[in-house]
Amino acid sequence: MQNPHPIILVGPQGAGKSTIAKHLEDHFDSCMILRSFSDRPRRKNGGPETVICISPGAWMDRFRLDKFIAVTERNDHHYGIPKVVIEAILYGLEMHPVIVLDPHGAREVRSHFPRSTIIHIMPPSEEILRYRLRGRGSSPESIEHAVAEFHGWEADGYLDYTLVNDVIPTAPEDLEQLKRYLNL
Repeated sequence: MQNPHPIILVGPQGAGKSTIAKHLEDHFDSCMILRSFSDRPRRKNGGPETVICISPGAWMDRFRLDKFIAVTERNDHHYGIPKVVIEAILYGLEMHPVIVLDPHGAREVRSHFPRSTIIHIMPPSEEILRYRLRGRGSSPESIEHAVAEFHGWEADGYLDYTLVNDVIPTAPEDLEQLKRYLNL
């Protein structure tokens, strides 16, 4: 493949970023999920996981050793994108790393990899967002934070593409449009 670049998925918690990341990895040979490290607990519902959950001490050890290309804190948990893994996917495997990040992390990765594509994933409605988060066992505080994010998103020029994640596995026209946009 010529010129692989990171594909970064951003959006409020519960938008379906992990589901779309898994779909890209499963359906496009040139895509591979880059799992971030976090000190958060694993999800209760066992859905698609784009995070490797480690102890807070193990996360902090990696942080102190400067092992992450981007770090962020969300809901009192830390997340980090490992430098060596993104480079191995891009340059060793010559694939597109698919990364789930918040806007801050997306900007950090783009500062290192300017050709990154940042895709804004949104749920179709607040009601569906709440339903998804209740289904994964999110706390009421976490749900309200995600709803505030849902209403507060502003495309301030760094987003390349927006996708409303209604039922992405059964929306072939949206996937074909995304495939063409990403040149997969």
